[in-house]
Amino acid sequence: MKQKNLWSRFRLLVLLVVVAVLMFVIGRFASTYQVSVFNVTLMYAIGCLGISIMMGMGGQMMLMSISFMGMGGFLSANIAMRLGVPVWLSIIISTLAMGVVAFLLGQVLLNLTGAFFAFAGMGMVQITFTFLQNYKPFSGGPDGLTFIPPLQLFGITFDTYQKWFYLLVVLVILSGLAVERIRKSSFGRALQSIRDDRVAAQTLGINLKSTSVYAFTIAGILAGLSGGLIVHHNGSASAMLFVQALSTRWFMMTMIGGVNNTIGSILGVILMNLMPEVLRMSGQFMKLLDGVVIIVFMIFMPMGLTGLIKSVSMRIKLSLSKGKEATS
Repeated sequence: MKQKNLWSRFRLLVLLVVVAVLMFVIGRFASTYQVSVFNVTLMYAIGCLGISIMMGMGGQMMLMSISFMGMGGFLSANIAMRLGVPVWLSIIISTLAMGVVAFLLGQVLLNLTGAFFAFAGMGMVQITFTFLQNYKPFSGGPDGLTFIPPLQLFGITFDTYQKWFYLLVVLVILSGLAVERIRKSSFGRALQSIRDDRVAAQTLGINLKSTSVYAFTIAGILAGLSGGLIVHHNGSASAMLFVQALSTRWFMMTMIGGVNNTIGSILGVILMNLMPEVLRMSGQFMKLLDGVVIIVFMIFMPMGLTGLIKSVSMRIKLSLSKGKEATS
């Protein structure tokens, strides 16, 4: 048991060192465009952690995170621009508002399971996009909103991508730690039991509906936070930022990294968001290669990157144990 705790602490230390080195290298040497790409990746990672809760722990196909992201982003922009509320407070208000909306929607939508819940999610994304694209008083219509005020926090105005980068790394780490804490809590274990066997979970006294609603609420909060951050990061917002294609891509990001693993979900977002930049040299074949890579990942790594890593480590441990038995 002590060896396991020491190993966990060592892995955490290694991870923190890697993050610190990456923060220094990217913040110091990356171009403005490259830093902006990393920033978007980090903001997506926060929203995708909500999918990890709903899909990885709860077993429900969460395809409507983009709806909460879009509504949260535009709500934060409106609060800051029209009411003169400080941006940090407008982001908090819009994030909590998305939690309330998710809680209320969950009372209805979570009567559905499986494919029916997934289809409802797709419908919600389309409804949200249509509303944002056409309701000018709230979203500016097809033109969107511009001159959205930047975030000011602790006397720092986040008016450059480099400043945003360091803040977003901290927020991703805090969000990841919170999700990991949920995963190891009794609530997380209840969610996982629902995912594995709904009948058995109900027999154990777990309230299927309320547990799923709380998970859905947390996912809505994370997506709303992601939306609030991205509109103030960009200084503008358009309904085209929150389309169905991005919703599907968020789902794929989480799956490729490892839907039931916090670090894996973040790694999946990083891989999927940076992959188009790597494939950009292929020109007109970029989207084709992007799709091929996704298919290859799903065929050969159905449990994602973290699933592959666990499988390889288990095989190494098994071979080492067999080697010890043979020599003894």
